[in-house]
Amino acid sequence: MLIFMKNLLKVALVSLGMVSMVSCSDDDKNEMPTTPGIETNFVNAEGVATDVTLTWNKSEDPDGDEVTYDVYIGESETLTDADIKSKAQKTNSYKANLKGHTQYFWKVVAYDTEGGVAEGDVNKFTTVNAVPAKPEITGQVEELVSDDLTMIVKWSTSEDADGDAVVYDLYVTKNDEFADADLVKADIVGTEYRITALEGYTDYKIKVVSKDEFGGKIDSDIVEYTTQMIDGEIYVREGTFVDSRDNHEYKTVEINGTTWLAENFAYLPFFTDPDADEKKCSVYGKPIVGAIGQSDFVMPTIEEAKAHENYAKYGVMYSAAILDDIAPEGWHVATDEEWQELEKLSGMLESDAEFTGYRGNTLHKFLSTDAGWTNEPAPTDEFKLNIKPGGYNKVLEDKGEGAYTYFWTNSSMQNMFGKKYWNRAFSGTKTGVNRGNTKSSTYRMYVRLVKDK
Repeated sequence: MLIFMKNLLKVALVSLGMVSMVSCSDDDKNEMPTTPGIETNFVNAEGVATDVTLTWNKSEDPDGDEVTYDVYIGESETLTDADIKSKAQKTNSYKANLKGHTQYFWKVVAYDTEGGVAEGDVNKFTTVNAVPAKPEITGQVEELVSDDLTMIVKWSTSEDADGDAVVYDLYVTKNDEFADADLVKADIVGTEYRITALEGYTDYKIKVVSKDEFGGKIDSDIVEYTTQMIDGEIYVREGTFVDSRDNHEYKTVEINGTTWLAENFAYLPFFTDPDADEKKCSVYGKPIVGAIGQSDFVMPTIEEAKAHENYAKYGVMYSAAILDDIAPEGWHVATDEEWQELEKLSGMLESDAEFTGYRGNTLHKFLSTDAGWTNEPAPTDEFKLNIKPGGYNKVLEDKGEGAYTYFWTNSSMQNMFGKKYWNRAFSGTKTGVNRGNTKSSTYRMYVRLVKDK
């Protein structure tokens, strides 16, 4: 009986222990974390950036265990451990570095610290095509002059992050903006191209467009280039200039690289410099001294002189003493040598250009076509200098309007009679340009300015 009771007690104790063990196992069971849900903007998405940051909903763990994530990204729908891009990370986002125009599959697997696993669904997206690297037009544009004006343009290789083949389109234009018609050559495989039959002394804009086979493209920076002049050709460019001292706007003309005023200078600071009586300015038809014996002469005001029709038509006449002082900064009164360069461009023989008097037969190329000149050949104004018959002033008298005009140069000579300044005369009865010299105190003439180089 005693033995039976002992065995019964043992059975009871064992049974109690088993119940206790079962009870403890139920209490300690690990709960799985929730499944990480991928945000909808990464599900079957198109045009996803190659440097996209992928995000998903956090996995919650019922037991409060810490959760980490493995991120799988691959090009096959069957993802393997080889596709793990990030392992055991704690955050719910991952910044990827992907190829362009590629379909990717991805999923996220959540783990808790007790071995619980929750695997998300496999989803897919397609990346945007990566644009090739920006090409750079390299070095100085090479230019060759033969029968044609030829330009060789070179540029850097555009690398493509996706490994796509890259070709280039070359555009050249004379306009402010590029148009389809400015495409010189499409789908260039190399990194240089020779452009032929260009115009001399012309401003061109150049750009290169890099393209890959999936439509990705990028423009180079625009390079501006001016072709060189061809010997024997004349290149004329019109523009404007504003004298900041009185805000007077002038037409200008650039002739083979030298910029001239295309109208007579018209700065009028005074009639007579109060500190230097020999420095005088006046407007044709608005005298600043009375005639001999005239007792009722009234000096005009600057405003009255500027209001006279000849101010707008012809500008201002100056004494030679003011030539060094009258031009604004960056400009100067044209020299005898600069006038000679124009004359030789017009076709005047170099030997004739050095002579005094009327030389050559190219006067018509300088004269305005609508100023009443009666010359034969008729005026053509090929240089766009717009020279008009504004006369000149001799001591007390304005003379020659409608028939001729005179210009000072800022070049002088010295002889036994003193200092004389070279000038130019344009006459309605001649075919050549007159080169002469005269004393500075006798005349007032017009001037043309040239921009400093």
